[in-house]
Amino acid sequence: MNKKKTILSSAIALALTSSIAFADANIADVSQDGELNEAIITQTNAGGSTASVSQLGDENQSAVSQTNSSQPMHATVDTTGNNNTANITQDDSWHATADITQVGNNNEATISQTSIADNSIATIDQINSSATNVASIGQTSFANNALITQDDVKFSSANIDQEAILSTATILQNGNNWYLQADIQQVSGSLHTATINQVNNGGGWSDHSMATITQSGTAQNATITQDSSYDSNATVNQSGNDHLATVFQGYGDYNSADVTQTGGENIANITQSGSYNLAITSQEATLNVATVDQSGFYNDANILQTGVSSIATVTQSGLGVFDMMNVASISQLGGVSDMATITQSGLGGNTATITQQ
Repeated sequence: MNKKKTILSSAIALALTSSIAFADANIADVSQDGELNEAIITQTNAGGSTASVSQLGDENQSAVSQTNSSQPMHATVDTTGNNNTANITQDDSWHATADITQVGNNNEATISQTSIADNSIATIDQINSSATNVASIGQTSFANNALITQDDVKFSSANIDQEAILSTATILQNGNNWYLQADIQQVSGSLHTATINQVNNGGGWSDHSMATITQSGTAQNATITQDSSYDSNATVNQSGNDHLATVFQGYGDYNSADVTQTGGENIANITQSGSYNLAITSQEATLNVATVDQSGFYNDANILQTGVSSIATVTQSGLGVFDMMNVASISQLGGVSDMATITQSGLGGNTATITQQ
């Protein structure tokens, strides 16, 4: 049985007009085509708000609640498929706009832009045969911008949590990838930017990969790209100010990258295009640069810098094996303007250690 409805029911209208103190220019529209769909719109004390829900399919659930802002608020839920769930809540949010689009089945999306979330924009797209994905955005403070796109991705999750000023976070998990996990946490400080990109675009799969960015402090910038990197993990954790971290995991499998930066104005770059590689960079103090480039197999790199204006570089293209890894370690402790470089190629079983105090 197929039913098509355009609803502005008395119950919804009552919710829109029962406690209007600012203005009565609210607009709400619900369009449903299918069976057992459910849509709820509540706009209270939110003059000038617009909410629109469109559901094409069966057993979809959508809820929009916009409260206590004179103008303007916008919320749009556009669902095509079956058994999708979408929730938008904009509480006392000036300039807030939220958009959820789900094409596929069994997807779940949540946007919450809470008290005094000025100039916030949040967009979640789970489209092109997406299935059983979960996406969540939470924003407070002002001038936040968050975008989650999971295109032709299945059984994956993406989460953005921002409480800081002028933060921007982007998660893209595109291509025919399964079981991806991406998480961005920017929960204190200001002026942050974070990007996670797990793509396919006709290349190898990035299934079962995980990417996490956690930033606090001021003016942090982090990017993780996992492209054709199966079952790989990347983590960036930055506190302090003005750090830059870039992790790229390309063709290769079972790679792990970890960046930790405190202090100020540190730069870390990790590139992994082989398999079974491990890279760890940890930088404290200020103005340090750490670079790891791994293109072989079973390589292990560890850089620790606690001084000022030091540069460390590890390049590994060796073809190690499980019980004969190539190992490179650089520790520059407390010095100023130290420089260290390790290059390993050939087969496995090589070990290099540099310590400068």
